[in-house]
Amino acid sequence: MCSVGIILLLFTGVLSGIFSGIFGVSSGIVTVPLLITCFHILGIIHHPVQLAIGTTIAVGTLALASNSFAQRKTFRPNKPLTAYILIGSACSTILIAMATRYLTGHTIKIVFSILVLILPFITMQERISKRQQDFFGHPVTLTLTFCIANFVGPAFGIGGGILATPFLKRSGIPLKEAFANMSFSGTFVLAVLSILYVILGWNETLPAYSAGYIYLPAVLLVGIPTIICAKYCTQLRSQLSEKTLKIIFCVLLTVIGLYMLMHAISLPHVH
Repeated sequence: MCSVGIILLLFTGVLSGIFSGIFGVSSGIVTVPLLITCFHILGIIHHPVQLAIGTTIAVGTLALASNSFAQRKTFRPNKPLTAYILIGSACSTILIAMATRYLTGHTIKIVFSILVLILPFITMQERISKRQQDFFGHPVTLTLTFCIANFVGPAFGIGGGILATPFLKRSGIPLKEAFANMSFSGTFVLAVLSILYVILGWNETLPAYSAGYIYLPAVLLVGIPTIICAKYCTQLRSQLSEKTLKIIFCVLLTVIGLYMLMHAISLPHVH
């Protein structure tokens, strides 16, 4: 493994930890494009997109588990919300993980970048009427939200939390509470997805030290800095105001969405 690839993997881990620690969700929108770049540098030509997604999910499982452990003394999970998250996830996770192998890398980048660019507009809306809170906070709506989020999310290496968070805010749930609950519930969702990606990629032509669609050396090099950074960023999140969190969240979504859209448009179609 070349030194440039190792450095980029470690850098990916730092960004992943910052993202997971502050926002309490899997960092797929950060790590998937970086891992695809890393795999090209390392000469991995077979299934780089699927490997990037599977590896990101495995790292995300470790990051969110560490995140939940770090906030165990200050956070009590919202049990009804956790139930809606898990039920919605169970309805969609397996189908989408299986569908991922039939999507091209180019299609994933285009669809995901447009989706990410829409979310800041939803998050930044200040006025939320009582009717909107009742609608988005209804058990059926919440369950469908997580079902749809986890129908889309795993195809891009995320547990769906970052897609669902703007809608949670519209149900009247503060961002800090939403992030904390997504971190707690996302650990279980991503653990199941990790196992599924191992199974789906088991008989594929993949590089050495791969467990299905999970590249173990990358899990190690990305996972260690992710866990370290997530621990400290979880503590930082408790000190940030709701408005500051919202601004950081929206700016990050916009930058990543624009980057992925420009990158996808400028490159030829890659499977």
